[in-house]
Amino acid sequence: MSFKRTDSEKQIIDEGKCVGQIQIGMTKTQVDSILKVTPKEIKWTNHSFEYKYEKKGISVYILQNDSSKKVFSITVFPKRWKGTTGKGLKVNKKLKIKDVMKVYGEPEWGFTTDCSELDADYYDIGIYFSVDTISGICDETEFNLDSLYLNKKVTELTIGEIGTDF
Repeated sequence: MSFKRTDSEKQIIDEGKCVGQIQIGMTKTQVDSILKVTPKEIKWTNHSFEYKYEKKGISVYILQNDSSKKVFSITVFPKRWKGTTGKGLKVNKKLKIKDVMKVYGEPEWGFTTDCSELDADYYDIGIYFSVDTISGICDETEFNLDSLYLNKKVTELTIGEIGTDF
């Protein structure tokens, strides 16, 4: 079975393990054979390569220093990708942080290094949800992030190995 955009509503995200047929630990060649598209390669400074399958709404990440070249993290973009998490959360372009918190509970909050995104982290189960930040807010200790970000739409959903800071 190939991964078609129309199939994505049937896709299940198994936290910490896979997005549909795409699994943590696969090689890029295996991912390419499933998605049947050539991805855009993005090199993240001294960390990882992102292989972005833009039309499919999915990216996979491989650490630059990993000689096995295995996928360690998978991101879906709700504007293009639809499906359901293992806990039953529907992922689509309308998904908001308040919807995430109803299903997953209180997250551990964390800003990206450049403060462009805020992540609702659930590393203990291998998943996090990202939203664009509000300008001028980049310190998770200063504000009540729950109330500020409840109605923000999720821009990315990322899975990785359970218990790691993927």
